[in-house]
Amino acid sequence: MYDMRLGMKDFSIYDLEAKKHYPEGNMEINHEDWIFIRELDGFVPEYYNIEIEVEDGVYEVRAHTCNVRTWGVTFQVPDNPVATLLFDNVEGKFTYKDGRIKELTGGRGVMSIRQWHQYPNILPRELYQDDETRTTDNEKFDTL
Repeated sequence: MYDMRLGMKDFSIYDLEAKKHYPEGNMEINHEDWIFIRELDGFVPEYYNIEIEVEDGVYEVRAHTCNVRTWGVTFQVPDNPVATLLFDNVEGKFTYKDGRIKELTGGRGVMSIRQWHQYPNILPRELYQDDETRTTDNEKFDTL
């Protein structure tokens, strides 16, 4: 699955049981519960509710984000980073056009995303960075 937030959404599903490949269809993604990711210096959805309509029916799954891998991040977070979200639990159902329902359990998944706007730094890096900072007696804490 690939969601670039520039209007381009792409996916590929292979149903192992039916031995059927679905390379196209309509995909809708809704997010729930945001979690802070240090590498992104921002938040990503903890849960993705994904609905994909393909030629034989509709996939409806709920995916839990367990980890994030950032791309191209060197010593600082880029303005619009690209990341791969790793899903450790993907469950849901496939409803065939004839009304039959197949329960989907034990799934895993990945999704590549581009942050389509810069998140504000609402948490100062000093609260979660690992680097030791040295202060001098003359340094004062900046206030708003």
